[in-house]
Amino acid sequence: MDTATEEAALRREIIKTFQIHAFELKKEAVKLCVKLFLEHDKETRKKWTSKMIELLKKQTLQSSLISEELIRDTFRQCKSKGTQDAGKLLNVFDAFSLQPYDYEPELRKMILRKGKTTLAADSASFSHASRQRFLLVKQRAARCASLKNFKFTTCELLSSSTKTIQSVVVLGMLTQQKADCYHIEDLSGSIEVEFKEDTKFHHALFHEHCIAIFEGSFENSVLHVNEVAMVPVESAEMTRKELSSNENWFGGEDKIAFRCSERLRSALAKQEDTSIIFLSDVFLDDAKSMKALNKLLIGYKDQPPVAIILCGNFCSRPRQTDTIDLLDRGFRYLANQLQQMKKEYERTQFIFVPGPDDPFVDSFVFCGRP
Repeated sequence: MDTATEEAALRREIIKTFQIHAFELKKEAVKLCVKLFLEHDKETRKKWTSKMIELLKKQTLQSSLISEELIRDTFRQCKSKGTQDAGKLLNVFDAFSLQPYDYEPELRKMILRKGKTTLAADSASFSHASRQRFLLVKQRAARCASLKNFKFTTCELLSSSTKTIQSVVVLGMLTQQKADCYHIEDLSGSIEVEFKEDTKFHHALFHEHCIAIFEGSFENSVLHVNEVAMVPVESAEMTRKELSSNENWFGGEDKIAFRCSERLRSALAKQEDTSIIFLSDVFLDDAKSMKALNKLLIGYKDQPPVAIILCGNFCSRPRQTDTIDLLDRGFRYLANQLQQMKKEYERTQFIFVPGPDDPFVDSFVFCGRP
């Protein structure tokens, strides 16, 4: 069989295979697949095609039409499993590099939101974020086995009622619309709530804008709360199973969620005792803090962590005329300490995150090794 005939047969095979799984390849995507698979035997082609289709199914795609770029990216993910550099196991990226996702209740999937994120968000962003939080909690409550016997009602239904209801259960967000007057809100409206001395708060942290389950009696347009509880948590595996996705929602270059990465799972299994240390308010100008930090570094020498994250403020006397000089001396002293333990911490990344009162807070996050 000559090359042209083989390419034509492979092209038909690729198109047919993807069509069986409800995917339509663009012309450029078909050409790329032919180029990638032409040198391989039939079994290898079948294996790679199956892997790529499986990854595509677990991604939130806007269309069943597959582009060349998506094929290239999917093939790269399949090929890179278990082969990437160990130095890439830890990545640092800022919040604004994260792609925002919204939960779509009709599709029961996380959908990539179009538009650019900004620090100066408009007023509609708050209501949108609250709506998304509520939808995520609501879909989790809807499939929770321990809540199957509860019959939830809405704020709108209660607001329109003039009757006294002895027992009612509402899933809502706790708000304080005016001093000492609490309400709960859902997507249909809001109602006033009253907490009594004997109201039972189940074990959890309750605060304004938390989404919880409220049980009580409804009378004169007020819900008199008997019990408050959070919606039970569920494992990440369960969430991704229900949403039929292993897509990465939390940032970084990988399209596949870190928890679903075979490479990261393998690395974790091999290094069960590996740790990451977080330190906050590391005052580099304070002798007591630096002594404690040095003691910690000495203590971890025999089993150094993957990373040590030091968060500011880095100076105990911020916004003073000598703050810069104090920081300069402090960082030089820390650098000398790390230099003395360079061999022990050569594989540890040190990440410095400025605090709100540190100078140049908007311009750097330092990440490196001694």
